[in-house]
Amino acid sequence: MTVFDKVIQSLTDNGLMVILNNHVSNAGKCCSTTDSNGMWYNKEYKDDKFFEVLRGLTSRYLENSLVVGNDLRNELRPDETIGLMPVWGSGIEMNDW
Repeated sequence: MTVFDKVIQSLTDNGLMVILNNHVSNAGKCCSTTDSNGMWYNKEYKDDKFFEVLRGLTSRYLENSLVVGNDLRNELRPDETIGLMPVWGSGIEMNDW
C-alpha cells in the first residue's frame, strides 16, 4: 500500500484525476471466461471481501479530490469457474451488477 499511496499521490500532485480500477482479482493474464476474474468475486476472493476492500480504498482516498471514482470491475463477463453470468437488474445479489 505504501507504493500504491505514493503512485496515487504522485499522479494527483501532477493534476491527474484517478479512477481506482479492479482489473482482476487473481494475478495473471486477463480476460477469458475461465480465468476466475469475470465477476467482482471468485472462489478465493468472496464478494464480502471485495466490498470491504472497495470501502477501504474509497475511505483511504476520500480527502484527495482528484481520486474521482471506482471502476468496480474491468471487463465484467461470464465466469465459468463459478457458473455465473453477470446480469443487470435481476435482483439476484450474486450476479446482479
